[in-house]
Amino acid sequence: MGLLPWRASERMANLPPAPCQELYVQDYSSIDWPAQRNNVAACDLYTPHSWLLTLANAILNVYEAHHSARLRQRAIAELYDHIKAEDRFTKAISIGLISKTINMLVRWYVDGESSPAFQEHVSRIPDYLWLGLDGMKMQGINGSQLWDTVFAVQAFLEAGAQNDPAFASCLRRAHEFLKITQILDNPPDYQKYYRQMSKGGFPFSTRDCGWIVADCTAEGLKSVMLLQEKCPFIAEHVPTGRLFDAVNVVRGGGGPVGGEPQSQRHVSQNSLKTKWLLGGGCSPSVGLGRPVTGHTACRA
Repeated sequence: MGLLPWRASERMANLPPAPCQELYVQDYSSIDWPAQRNNVAACDLYTPHSWLLTLANAILNVYEAHHSARLRQRAIAELYDHIKAEDRFTKAISIGLISKTINMLVRWYVDGESSPAFQEHVSRIPDYLWLGLDGMKMQGINGSQLWDTVFAVQAFLEAGAQNDPAFASCLRRAHEFLKITQILDNPPDYQKYYRQMSKGGFPFSTRDCGWIVADCTAEGLKSVMLLQEKCPFIAEHVPTGRLFDAVNVVRGGGGPVGGEPQSQRHVSQNSLKTKWLLGGGCSPSVGLGRPVTGHTACRA
């Protein structure tokens, strides 16, 4: 969606052809892209597209051929404003690999290859890379640093590591990591960009990413409180106000029935209309039974 308004430009058309030649078994320019919407291997077709989505795609195809230039320009300006905001809020990491890649390509096209915005994106590419036994990998998010740390801390404390001086430095550093990973404030104008409150929350990965998760906030808060309670050698405690901020996120950040995997406003699952539209009516996903809109979480 992010590349749609710019795809037909001369600059995009002049991109190196190698990726297209490597990824597709036929000439790229000869592919009938609208026909590929329903071209899915039987083993991957978990949720077939509904008639409503097929109709919506047909209508969008007609509109695309006869769209309003003025409305398109307004949409492009709004979209680019949201991309810039996401880059500011996440230090060009974004919420995941796909949006990061799209945003980076858009910033290259609009701002230029030598622009600070694009170069910041380039500098954060290594956040997604890791070297496996069979070569270079690219992960879907920039890591699970916070999530891994909180459960390691809880396991150590449950095993009594706080009583062994050999683990004092490790636990002290874990506490310091939790302190610097908590989000201290909301992004500027966050409501304008459909973001939820972030102040006091913990992310799944790092503070730079900025996207808080209700479950991570609960486990982060629990780990901080356990470390400060059980480890007398930790002198600098997290201020009480910040603990209250985390409680505020846990209580209100996930809606009335529980936590959400990402920091999103709660979408009621009690509405049959919501279930149908997101579950199969208008969802383009074929590999999932229903995109996640919220779930009851076990919080600290």
